[in-house]
Amino acid sequence: MRDFISKTTASGGGDEPEDVAGGLRKCLDQNWTPGSKRQVFHIFDAPCHGTKYHDCSWDNHKNGDPTGLVMEDLMAEFYQKQISFTCIKLNDRSDKMIKMMKENHPDLQVTDMAEAVKGKSSVEVDKMFVDSACVILRDKVGGKDLAGKKRTTKNKGKPKWNPKKLEVNDIFSNITYLQVKKIEGNMVHVANHSGGSWIISKQLLSRDMNSADHFDKEIKCSMSELSIILQSCGDCIFKVKFKKKVDEKDIIDKLKGVKVKDLQAATKLKQISKEILDGE
Repeated sequence: MRDFISKTTASGGGDEPEDVAGGLRKCLDQNWTPGSKRQVFHIFDAPCHGTKYHDCSWDNHKNGDPTGLVMEDLMAEFYQKQISFTCIKLNDRSDKMIKMMKENHPDLQVTDMAEAVKGKSSVEVDKMFVDSACVILRDKVGGKDLAGKKRTTKNKGKPKWNPKKLEVNDIFSNITYLQVKKIEGNMVHVANHSGGSWIISKQLLSRDMNSADHFDKEIKCSMSELSIILQSCGDCIFKVKFKKKVDEKDIIDKLKGVKVKDLQAATKLKQISKEILDGE
């Protein structure tokens, strides 16, 4: 790939928008291997042609692609052909275009590197992209995880419901819990319960994610009151701390590892009592 790109030259241009539509058409026309796992990475710092996709002051083709290609149709074709698509944005100038792309490819993923690349050299940016792309590809086709262990994809794309019984007005939800695996400066490595993993910026994490460790408020309630809350909470994340029913076996198991000197220290004794009674 490096050799191919090094022999490629670019010419023309002058305005900020790029020929994104032409590039996507070329990509769709590739001779994809039947049955292969198909993944596209679109790395960009400028939007496509057409003023409805951006707020740039200068666009030589304000009405869109001069050859008649339509961005909405192209993205819909990627989706129909089940081609995974990841946008890697290096600034915020293409947000209008990304919104349109997501509307026509519901499974589109966006990696926001706008903040992460600030002050970075081209070599550092290249490494960040390679690392992020490798994580996405490992999730797509298997390979080794962040610890270097061999991993196969857990989620084969099969629905956990019967698609033959799908009806209009059916309601679905998709809640994903992410666990932080590694932190490198502004970039956070996360993994979900299906074995998928990727890298996102701290800005994206704080803007779009919820945490069970940060609360707007804390309330005390009975188990009956808690059941009512659980039925009405919707897609909320919160942590429940409760008093466990005292169980003789639990107490015996806990006290087996306690030393006499622990019982003589007030702080330690309080901690042991809390561990026996409290749950989370």
